[in-house]
Amino acid sequence: MFDQFLVAQGGGSASAMGRPPRIGLVHMILCLLTLCAPFLVGGCSGHDALAQDDVLEDVVIEFKAVGTEVITRSGMSDAASFVRSANLIRRLDVFIYDGDASGELDSWQSFDVASAGTVRMTSRAGHKRAVVLANMNPYRLTKAVTSSYDAIRRLKSMLTDEDPDFPVMSGEAEFDAGAATVVEVILNPLMSKVLLSSVCADFSGTQYDGQKLRNASAYLINVSASCDVLSNAGFSPEVVLNSGGLVESDMESLKNDSMLYRRLGDIGRVRNYYLYDYVCYPNDIEEEELGRPFTRFVLQGDIDGKTWYYPVNINQNGFGYTMGTHGIGRNIYHVLDLTVTRTGSTDPDVIIEDADIETKGWIELHPGNIVTGHDGDTIHVYVDVYPKETMVDISREDLDYDVERGIYEYELDPDGRGVSLLLLKGGTGMFTIDAGPPVNAGFLVIVVCNP
Repeated sequence: MFDQFLVAQGGGSASAMGRPPRIGLVHMILCLLTLCAPFLVGGCSGHDALAQDDVLEDVVIEFKAVGTEVITRSGMSDAASFVRSANLIRRLDVFIYDGDASGELDSWQSFDVASAGTVRMTSRAGHKRAVVLANMNPYRLTKAVTSSYDAIRRLKSMLTDEDPDFPVMSGEAEFDAGAATVVEVILNPLMSKVLLSSVCADFSGTQYDGQKLRNASAYLINVSASCDVLSNAGFSPEVVLNSGGLVESDMESLKNDSMLYRRLGDIGRVRNYYLYDYVCYPNDIEEEELGRPFTRFVLQGDIDGKTWYYPVNINQNGFGYTMGTHGIGRNIYHVLDLTVTRTGSTDPDVIIEDADIETKGWIELHPGNIVTGHDGDTIHVYVDVYPKETMVDISREDLDYDVERGIYEYELDPDGRGVSLLLLKGGTGMFTIDAGPPVNAGFLVIVVCNP
Protein backbone atom coordinates (compact mmCIF):
# COMPACT_ATOMS: atom_id res chain seq x y z
CA MET A 1 0.00 0.00 0.00
CA PHE A 2 2.46 2.53 -1.09
CA ASP A 3 3.20 4.34 -4.31
CA GLN A 4 6.13 3.08 -6.25
CA PHE A 5 7.46 4.85 -9.26
CA LEU A 6 10.55 5.46 -11.16
CA VAL A 7 12.22 8.75 -10.52
CA ALA A 8 12.73 10.83 -13.70
CA GLN A 9 11.38 13.51 -15.81
CA GLY A 10 12.53 14.23 -19.30
CA GLY A 11 12.15 17.23 -21.52
CA GLY A 12 10.36 17.33 -24.84
CA SER A 13 6.61 17.09 -24.85
CA ALA A 14 6.10 16.49 -21.17
CA SER A 15 4.55 19.85 -20.28
CA ALA A 16 1.35 19.53 -18.35
CA MET A 17 -0.62 22.50 -17.17
CA GLY A 18 -3.06 21.45 -14.52
CA ARG A 19 -1.70 17.95 -14.20
CA PRO A 20 -0.36 16.60 -10.89
CA PRO A 21 3.39 17.14 -10.48
CA ARG A 22 5.21 14.28 -12.10
CA ILE A 23 7.86 12.22 -10.61
CA GLY A 24 10.21 10.83 -13.07
CA LEU A 25 13.34 8.92 -13.71
CA VAL A 26 16.79 10.45 -13.91
CA HIS A 27 17.11 10.14 -17.70
CA MET A 28 20.49 10.30 -19.49
CA ILE A 29 20.83 9.96 -23.24
CA LEU A 30 24.25 9.37 -24.68
CA CYS A 31 24.51 9.54 -28.44
CA LEU A 32 27.43 7.71 -30.03
CA LEU A 33 28.32 9.48 -33.28
CA THR A 34 31.21 8.49 -35.52
CA LEU A 35 33.44 10.64 -37.72
CA CYS A 36 32.34 13.86 -36.03
CA ALA A 37 34.43 16.68 -34.62
CA PRO A 38 34.79 16.04 -30.86
CA PHE A 39 34.04 18.39 -28.01
CA LEU A 40 36.17 17.60 -24.96
CA VAL A 41 34.71 18.01 -21.49
CA GLY A 42 36.80 18.28 -18.35
CA GLY A 43 39.86 16.18 -17.74
CA CYS A 44 40.09 12.56 -18.79
CA SER A 45 42.36 9.58 -18.44
CA GLY A 46 42.78 6.84 -21.03
CA HIS A 47 42.89 3.08 -20.64
CA ASP A 48 42.96 2.11 -24.33
CA ALA A 49 43.47 -1.59 -25.15
CA LEU A 50 44.49 -0.94 -28.76
CA ALA A 51 47.43 -2.26 -30.74
CA GLN A 52 49.44 0.25 -32.78
CA ASP A 53 48.57 -1.40 -36.11
CA ASP A 54 44.77 -1.32 -35.54
CA VAL A 55 42.52 0.79 -37.75
CA LEU A 56 40.94 3.28 -35.38
CA GLU A 57 37.65 5.10 -35.53
CA ASP A 58 36.72 8.31 -33.72
CA VAL A 59 33.60 7.98 -31.61
CA VAL A 60 31.98 11.01 -30.03
CA ILE A 61 29.63 10.42 -27.12
CA GLU A 62 27.18 13.21 -26.62
CA PHE A 63 25.38 12.98 -23.30
CA LYS A 64 22.80 15.14 -21.63
CA ALA A 65 21.37 14.99 -18.13
CA VAL A 66 17.68 15.77 -18.21
CA GLY A 67 15.22 15.74 -15.34
CA THR A 68 14.11 17.44 -12.17
CA GLU A 69 12.78 15.43 -9.29
CA VAL A 70 9.55 16.86 -7.91
CA ILE A 71 7.73 15.26 -4.99
CA THR A 72 4.45 16.74 -3.78
CA ARG A 73 3.57 16.52 -0.12
CA SER A 74 0.41 14.44 -0.06
CA GLY A 75 -2.53 16.08 1.65
CA MET A 76 -1.10 19.58 1.93
CA SER A 77 -3.33 22.31 0.56
CA ASP A 78 -0.41 24.49 -0.52
CA ALA A 79 1.07 21.67 -2.67
CA ALA A 80 4.54 22.35 -1.31
CA SER A 81 7.22 20.29 -3.03
CA PHE A 82 10.81 19.15 -2.73
CA VAL A 83 12.95 19.83 -5.79
CA ARG A 84 16.49 18.65 -6.48
CA SER A 85 18.89 19.59 -9.26
CA ALA A 86 19.21 17.17 -12.17
CA ASN A 87 22.95 17.80 -12.51
CA LEU A 88 23.96 14.36 -11.25
CA ILE A 89 27.28 13.43 -12.87
CA ARG A 90 30.79 14.21 -11.67
CA ARG A 91 32.65 11.21 -13.13
CA LEU A 92 31.94 9.20 -16.27
CA ASP A 93 33.59 5.90 -17.27
CA VAL A 94 32.95 4.67 -20.81
CA PHE A 95 33.99 1.14 -21.82
CA ILE A 96 33.81 -0.19 -25.37
CA TYR A 97 33.86 -3.98 -25.74
CA ASP A 98 33.94 -6.20 -28.80
CA GLY A 99 30.39 -7.20 -29.69
CA ASP A 100 31.30 -10.82 -30.46
CA ALA A 101 31.39 -13.76 -28.05
CA SER A 102 34.83 -12.81 -26.73
CA GLY A 103 33.60 -9.47 -25.38
CA GLU A 104 37.18 -8.24 -25.01
CA LEU A 105 37.88 -4.68 -23.90
CA ASP A 106 38.49 -2.40 -26.88
CA SER A 107 38.93 0.92 -25.09
CA TRP A 108 38.14 2.69 -21.84
CA GLN A 109 38.13 6.36 -20.95
CA SER A 110 37.42 8.16 -17.68
CA PHE A 111 36.14 11.74 -17.68
CA ASP A 112 35.65 14.36 -15.00
CA VAL A 113 32.20 15.60 -15.88
CA ALA A 114 30.18 18.18 -13.99
CA SER A 115 27.48 18.99 -16.53
CA ALA A 116 25.93 17.95 -19.83
CA GLY A 117 28.39 17.79 -22.73
CA THR A 118 30.29 15.49 -25.02
CA VAL A 119 33.30 13.19 -24.70
CA ARG A 120 35.51 11.60 -27.33
CA MET A 121 36.46 7.92 -27.59
CA THR A 122 38.67 5.86 -29.89
CA SER A 123 37.60 2.40 -31.02
CA ARG A 124 38.45 -0.19 -33.62
CA ALA A 125 35.88 -0.62 -36.37
CA GLY A 126 33.21 -3.30 -36.07
CA HIS A 127 30.31 -4.34 -33.90
CA LYS A 128 30.79 -3.04 -30.35
CA ARG A 129 29.05 -2.70 -27.00
CA ALA A 130 29.29 0.47 -24.93
CA VAL A 131 29.03 0.26 -21.15
CA VAL A 132 28.70 3.62 -19.44
CA LEU A 133 29.05 4.14 -15.67
CA ALA A 134 28.46 7.39 -13.82
CA ASN A 135 29.88 8.24 -10.39
CA MET A 136 31.40 4.79 -9.89
CA ASN A 137 34.12 4.48 -7.24
CA PRO A 138 37.28 4.40 -9.40
CA TYR A 139 39.07 2.07 -6.96
CA ARG A 140 36.60 -0.68 -7.87
CA LEU A 141 37.41 -0.41 -11.59
CA THR A 142 40.37 -2.76 -11.55
CA LYS A 143 41.80 -4.53 -14.60
CA ALA A 144 40.29 -7.82 -13.42
CA VAL A 145 36.71 -6.50 -13.41
CA THR A 146 36.93 -4.42 -16.60
CA SER A 147 38.96 -6.65 -18.94
CA SER A 148 35.89 -8.14 -20.68
CA TYR A 149 32.15 -7.71 -20.92
CA ASP A 150 31.59 -10.91 -18.92
CA ALA A 151 33.87 -9.54 -16.18
CA ILE A 152 32.19 -6.14 -15.92
CA ARG A 153 28.82 -7.88 -15.68
CA ARG A 154 30.05 -9.07 -12.27
CA LEU A 155 31.09 -5.60 -11.09
CA LYS A 156 29.42 -4.48 -7.86
CA SER A 157 28.88 -1.09 -6.28
CA MET A 158 28.72 -0.63 -2.51
CA LEU A 159 26.12 1.46 -0.69
CA THR A 160 28.94 2.83 1.47
CA ASP A 161 30.34 4.46 -1.70
CA GLU A 162 27.05 6.14 -2.63
CA ASP A 163 26.46 9.88 -2.51
CA PRO A 164 22.69 10.47 -2.98
CA ASP A 165 23.42 13.75 -4.78
CA PHE A 166 25.59 11.89 -7.31
CA PRO A 167 24.14 8.37 -7.53
CA VAL A 168 25.97 5.52 -9.23
CA MET A 169 24.26 4.99 -12.62
CA SER A 170 24.78 2.62 -15.52
CA GLY A 171 23.59 1.88 -19.03
CA GLU A 172 24.74 -0.01 -22.11
CA ALA A 173 24.04 -0.31 -25.83
CA GLU A 174 25.40 -2.02 -28.94
CA PHE A 175 26.59 -0.07 -32.00
CA ASP A 176 28.74 -0.37 -35.13
CA ALA A 177 31.92 1.68 -34.94
CA GLY A 178 32.71 3.20 -38.29
CA ALA A 179 29.09 3.61 -39.40
CA ALA A 180 27.09 6.82 -39.18
CA THR A 181 25.06 5.48 -36.26
CA VAL A 182 23.39 7.19 -33.30
CA VAL A 183 23.19 5.00 -30.21
CA GLU A 184 21.12 6.05 -27.21
CA VAL A 185 22.10 4.84 -23.73
CA ILE A 186 19.83 5.60 -20.81
CA LEU A 187 21.61 5.75 -17.47
CA ASN A 188 19.60 4.56 -14.47
CA PRO A 189 20.60 4.89 -10.82
CA LEU A 190 21.21 1.67 -8.91
CA MET A 191 19.74 3.04 -5.72
CA SER A 192 16.08 3.11 -4.82
CA LYS A 193 14.39 5.30 -2.25
CA VAL A 194 11.76 5.04 0.44
CA LEU A 195 10.04 8.37 0.95
CA LEU A 196 8.49 9.02 4.34
CA SER A 197 5.84 11.51 3.34
CA SER A 198 3.84 11.85 6.57
CA VAL A 199 3.04 10.27 9.93
CA CYS A 200 0.37 10.71 12.58
CA ALA A 201 -0.48 8.79 15.77
CA ASP A 202 -4.15 8.45 16.73
CA PHE A 203 -4.74 6.29 19.80
CA SER A 204 -8.47 7.06 20.01
CA GLY A 205 -10.44 4.33 21.76
CA THR A 206 -7.38 2.90 23.55
CA GLN A 207 -5.92 3.46 27.01
CA TYR A 208 -3.43 5.84 25.37
CA ASP A 209 -6.12 8.13 23.94
CA GLY A 210 -4.73 11.68 23.61
CA GLN A 211 -1.08 10.68 23.98
CA LYS A 212 1.69 11.14 21.45
CA LEU A 213 4.31 8.83 20.04
CA ARG A 214 7.31 10.55 21.59
CA ASN A 215 11.01 10.69 20.66
CA ALA A 216 10.09 9.13 17.33
CA SER A 217 12.60 8.13 14.69
CA ALA A 218 12.42 6.16 11.44
CA TYR A 219 15.02 4.06 9.66
CA LEU A 220 15.68 1.18 7.28
CA ILE A 221 16.97 -2.21 8.39
CA ASN A 222 18.18 -5.31 6.51
CA VAL A 223 19.51 -3.10 3.74
CA SER A 224 21.48 -4.71 0.91
CA ALA A 225 25.01 -3.27 0.98
CA SER A 226 25.99 -4.18 -2.59
CA CYS A 227 24.45 -4.14 -6.06
CA ASP A 228 25.43 -5.61 -9.43
CA VAL A 229 26.07 -2.53 -11.53
CA LEU A 230 24.59 -3.86 -14.79
CA SER A 231 21.71 -5.95 -13.40
CA ASN A 232 18.08 -4.88 -13.67
CA ALA A 233 16.40 -7.63 -11.61
CA GLY A 234 17.16 -10.62 -9.40
CA PHE A 235 18.70 -8.67 -6.51
CA SER A 236 19.47 -10.73 -3.41
CA PRO A 237 21.29 -9.27 -0.38
CA GLU A 238 24.78 -10.72 0.04
CA VAL A 239 25.98 -8.27 2.71
CA VAL A 240 23.41 -6.53 4.92
CA LEU A 241 23.55 -3.18 6.71
CA ASN A 242 21.49 -2.64 9.88
CA SER A 243 20.84 -6.36 10.22
CA GLY A 244 17.86 -6.77 12.56
CA GLY A 245 18.01 -3.17 13.81
CA LEU A 246 20.19 -0.09 13.98
CA VAL A 247 23.89 -1.03 13.91
CA GLU A 248 26.16 1.84 14.91
CA SER A 249 29.19 0.69 12.91
CA ASP A 250 27.05 0.31 9.77
CA MET A 251 25.68 3.82 10.18
CA GLU A 252 29.21 5.20 10.58
CA SER A 253 30.31 3.48 7.37
CA LEU A 254 27.90 5.60 5.28
CA LYS A 255 28.83 8.99 3.88
CA ASN A 256 25.70 10.38 5.50
CA ASP A 257 23.71 8.48 8.12
CA SER A 258 20.52 10.25 6.97
CA MET A 259 20.56 7.79 4.07
CA LEU A 260 19.12 5.23 6.50
CA TYR A 261 18.05 7.13 9.63
CA ARG A 262 16.04 10.25 10.62
CA ARG A 263 14.84 11.72 13.92
CA LEU A 264 11.18 12.74 13.82
CA GLY A 265 10.41 14.17 17.27
CA ASP A 266 6.95 13.80 18.86
CA ILE A 267 4.02 12.60 16.71
CA GLY A 268 0.36 13.24 17.53
CA ARG A 269 -3.04 13.26 15.83
CA VAL A 270 -2.12 16.19 13.59
CA ARG A 271 -0.32 14.70 10.60
CA ASN A 272 3.35 15.64 10.34
CA TYR A 273 4.76 15.99 6.81
CA TYR A 274 8.42 15.12 6.44
CA LEU A 275 9.41 14.20 2.86
CA TYR A 276 12.44 12.31 4.13
CA ASP A 277 14.26 10.17 1.59
CA TYR A 278 15.89 6.92 2.66
CA VAL A 279 18.40 5.44 0.22
CA CYS A 280 18.88 1.71 -0.31
CA TYR A 281 19.99 -0.82 -2.88
CA PRO A 282 17.49 -3.22 -4.53
CA ASN A 283 16.32 -6.36 -2.73
CA ASP A 284 13.57 -8.14 -4.68
CA ILE A 285 13.55 -11.57 -3.01
CA GLU A 286 10.07 -13.09 -2.56
CA GLU A 287 10.79 -15.31 0.45
CA GLU A 288 12.92 -14.63 3.50
CA GLU A 289 15.51 -17.12 4.65
CA LEU A 290 18.55 -17.06 6.94
CA GLY A 291 20.94 -14.38 5.70
CA ARG A 292 18.45 -13.10 3.08
CA PRO A 293 15.90 -10.91 4.91
CA PHE A 294 13.36 -8.46 3.52
CA THR A 295 14.34 -4.80 3.69
CA ARG A 296 12.10 -3.11 6.27
CA PHE A 297 11.09 0.43 7.15
CA VAL A 298 10.88 0.89 10.93
CA LEU A 299 9.04 3.64 12.80
CA GLN A 300 10.13 3.82 16.44
CA GLY A 301 8.70 5.82 19.35
CA ASP A 302 7.84 5.87 23.05
CA ILE A 303 4.41 5.55 24.70
CA ASP A 304 4.31 6.05 28.46
CA GLY A 305 8.09 5.70 28.59
CA LYS A 306 8.20 2.36 26.77
CA THR A 307 9.74 2.02 23.30
CA TRP A 308 7.66 0.46 20.52
CA TYR A 309 8.59 -0.45 16.95
CA TYR A 310 6.42 -0.43 13.82
CA PRO A 311 8.28 -2.43 11.15
CA VAL A 312 6.95 -2.53 7.58
CA ASN A 313 8.10 -4.96 4.89
CA ILE A 314 8.58 -2.85 1.79
CA ASN A 315 6.40 -4.05 -1.09
CA GLN A 316 5.92 -7.60 0.21
CA ASN A 317 2.87 -9.78 0.82
CA GLY A 318 0.78 -8.58 3.74
CA PHE A 319 1.51 -4.89 3.28
CA GLY A 320 1.09 -3.09 0.01
CA TYR A 321 1.80 -5.83 -2.54
CA THR A 322 -0.56 -7.11 -5.21
CA MET A 323 1.44 -8.18 -8.28
CA GLY A 324 4.68 -7.72 -10.17
CA THR A 325 8.17 -7.65 -8.66
CA HIS A 326 8.29 -8.15 -4.89
CA GLY A 327 10.39 -6.01 -2.61
CA ILE A 328 12.59 -3.21 -3.86
CA GLY A 329 13.52 -3.01 -7.51
CA ARG A 330 16.20 -0.87 -9.09
CA ASN A 331 15.54 2.90 -9.17
CA ILE A 332 12.08 2.67 -7.58
CA TYR A 333 10.36 5.10 -5.22
CA HIS A 334 8.20 3.72 -2.41
CA VAL A 335 6.09 6.39 -0.72
CA LEU A 336 4.78 5.96 2.83
CA ASP A 337 2.07 7.94 4.60
CA LEU A 338 1.60 6.25 7.99
CA THR A 339 -1.04 6.33 10.71
CA VAL A 340 -0.22 4.60 14.01
CA THR A 341 -3.26 3.43 15.99
CA ARG A 342 -1.86 1.28 18.86
CA THR A 343 1.25 -0.07 20.49
CA GLY A 344 3.66 -1.86 18.20
CA SER A 345 6.26 -4.60 18.32
CA THR A 346 8.97 -4.99 20.96
CA ASP A 347 11.50 -5.92 18.25
CA PRO A 348 12.31 -3.77 15.18
CA ASP A 349 12.72 -6.93 13.07
CA VAL A 350 9.37 -8.54 14.03
CA ILE A 351 6.46 -7.54 11.82
CA ILE A 352 3.10 -6.64 13.37
CA GLU A 353 0.51 -8.90 11.81
CA ASP A 354 -2.48 -6.68 12.59
CA ALA A 355 -3.49 -3.75 10.42
CA ASP A 356 -1.86 -1.12 12.64
CA ILE A 357 -0.56 1.19 9.94
CA GLU A 358 -2.44 2.69 7.03
CA THR A 359 -0.92 4.08 3.86
CA LYS A 360 -2.27 6.41 1.22
CA GLY A 361 -2.15 4.00 -1.73
CA TRP A 362 0.17 3.18 -4.60
CA ILE A 363 0.61 3.04 -8.36
CA GLU A 364 2.64 0.43 -10.27
CA LEU A 365 3.72 0.66 -13.93
CA HIS A 366 3.97 -2.29 -16.35
CA PRO A 367 6.18 -3.32 -18.09
CA GLY A 368 8.35 -0.41 -16.95
CA ASN A 369 9.06 3.25 -17.62
CA ILE A 370 11.54 2.44 -20.42
CA VAL A 371 10.06 0.28 -23.17
CA THR A 372 11.81 -0.74 -26.37
CA GLY A 373 10.80 -2.45 -29.59
CA HIS A 374 11.09 -2.37 -33.36
CA ASP A 375 8.88 -0.92 -36.07
CA GLY A 376 5.75 -3.01 -36.40
CA ASP A 377 5.78 -4.14 -32.74
CA THR A 378 2.79 -3.47 -30.48
CA ILE A 379 3.59 -2.63 -26.85
CA HIS A 380 1.00 -2.42 -24.08
CA VAL A 381 1.82 0.00 -21.23
CA TYR A 382 -0.55 0.05 -18.26
CA VAL A 383 -0.78 0.77 -14.52
CA ASP A 384 -2.24 -0.91 -11.47
CA VAL A 385 -3.40 1.54 -8.83
CA TYR A 386 -4.85 1.42 -5.34
CA PRO A 387 -7.39 2.57 -4.26
CA LYS A 388 -9.11 1.23 -7.37
CA GLU A 389 -11.22 4.37 -7.83
CA THR A 390 -8.13 6.61 -8.13
CA MET A 391 -8.28 8.78 -11.26
CA VAL A 392 -5.55 8.03 -13.85
CA ASP A 393 -4.54 10.45 -16.61
CA ILE A 394 -2.49 9.31 -19.62
CA SER A 395 -1.35 12.45 -21.42
CA ARG A 396 -2.96 12.50 -24.87
CA GLU A 397 -1.06 15.70 -25.56
CA ASP A 398 2.23 13.80 -25.28
CA LEU A 399 0.91 10.82 -27.26
CA ASP A 400 -0.42 13.04 -30.06
CA TYR A 401 2.92 14.83 -30.26
CA ASP A 402 4.73 11.52 -30.84
CA VAL A 403 2.08 10.53 -33.42
CA GLU A 404 2.86 13.76 -35.32
CA ARG A 405 6.55 12.82 -35.25
CA GLY A 406 5.69 9.38 -36.64
CA ILE A 407 7.10 7.42 -33.70
CA TYR A 408 3.96 5.34 -33.08
CA GLU A 409 0.19 5.14 -33.27
CA TYR A 410 -1.78 4.50 -30.09
CA GLU A 411 -5.09 3.28 -28.69
CA LEU A 412 -6.12 3.94 -25.09
CA ASP A 413 -7.54 1.09 -23.00
CA PRO A 414 -11.29 1.36 -22.29
CA ASP A 415 -10.63 1.80 -18.56
CA GLY A 416 -8.16 4.65 -19.20
CA ARG A 417 -5.34 2.91 -17.33
CA GLY A 418 -3.26 1.71 -20.25
CA VAL A 419 -2.34 2.37 -23.86
CA SER A 420 -1.31 0.14 -26.79
CA LEU A 421 1.49 1.56 -28.96
CA LEU A 422 2.09 0.46 -32.57
CA LEU A 423 5.73 1.39 -33.29
CA LEU A 424 6.29 2.92 -36.72
CA LYS A 425 9.90 4.02 -37.06
CA GLY A 426 13.13 4.49 -35.16
CA GLY A 427 13.28 7.20 -32.56
CA THR A 428 12.42 8.07 -28.97
CA GLY A 429 9.08 9.27 -27.66
CA MET A 430 7.73 9.90 -24.18
CA PHE A 431 4.46 10.43 -22.35
CA THR A 432 3.24 10.73 -18.78
CA ILE A 433 0.84 8.68 -16.68
CA ASP A 434 -0.39 10.44 -13.54
CA ALA A 435 -2.56 9.25 -10.64
CA GLY A 436 -4.75 11.68 -8.73
CA PRO A 437 -5.61 11.75 -5.00
CA PRO A 438 -4.91 10.02 -2.72
CA VAL A 439 -1.89 8.64 -4.60
CA ASN A 440 -0.67 11.86 -6.27
CA ALA A 441 2.18 10.23 -8.15
CA GLY A 442 3.09 9.38 -11.69
CA PHE A 443 5.55 8.21 -14.30
CA LEU A 444 7.39 9.45 -17.34
CA VAL A 445 7.35 6.60 -19.88
CA ILE A 446 10.16 6.58 -22.45
CA VAL A 447 9.55 4.66 -25.68
CA VAL A 448 12.58 3.68 -27.77
CA CYS A 449 11.91 2.27 -31.25
CA ASN A 450 14.73 0.42 -33.05
CA PRO A 451 17.32 0.90 -30.26
